[in-house]
Amino acid sequence: MRRIALSSLLGVLLLALALSGPAAAVPPSPTFVMQTLTSTSSGAFAGLNAISCKSVTACVAVGTTKASAQTVGLAAVLDQNTWTLSDIIQSGITNPALNGVWCASDTSCIAVGSHTQALLGAEPLVEVLNGTTWTAVTSGLEPAGGIHGVLSSISCVSSASCVAVGSVSVGGRSHPLVDTLSGGKWTALQLTPPGGATDASLGGIQCFSGTSCLAVGSSSPLSGAGSALLETL
Repeated sequence: MRRIALSSLLGVLLLALALSGPAAAVPPSPTFVMQTLTSTSSGAFAGLNAISCKSVTACVAVGTTKASAQTVGLAAVLDQNTWTLSDIIQSGITNPALNGVWCASDTSCIAVGSHTQALLGAEPLVEVLNGTTWTAVTSGLEPAGGIHGVLSSISCVSSASCVAVGSVSVGGRSHPLVDTLSGGKWTALQLTPPGGATDASLGGIQCFSGTSCLAVGSSSPLSGAGSALLETL
């Protein structure tokens, strides 16, 4: 009896498999190859925070490194199969941190972040790559009454039309910061935290046109748990 029951069960299973057709192939797990990039500043720390690519062989990544006992910007450029790292050292730019980047090509990019001014603290920073030269932009990035601004992310529809987001302190509270590039000029705007929130910031953005974007971040009340934040332009 037991042998007959097992045989019957086996037959049912085989019939079910036949009716179900061939088993779907399981896609292979992605394989990541770890690669270490050595900073041009010997023995110093180096960290990359953001990357933008136009193809698998044309990318620019940005971050921070240390050169001659001072923190400076760091750029890593992929051309074909070769990464080239370079320090971004500029007069008047102290302790920069680059957090986001958008590129039209590996020789034309706009990166955003912050730098530290003596007595003023953090201020928003934009770095523009033209060829192999980075140029800093610091004016027009904070609204009136805003201090300690930091830019976290940028999205562009062209090298002349971009929106960058982050946070700025107004009246001792963190407000979302939106910097818009249009007509060759940056314009800063602070947003009011949503109802019930005392502090808010934006950490990422995606633009579909110069006037259509989605930005994400977080907000928090004076006490209690914070909330995810979505801003629509």
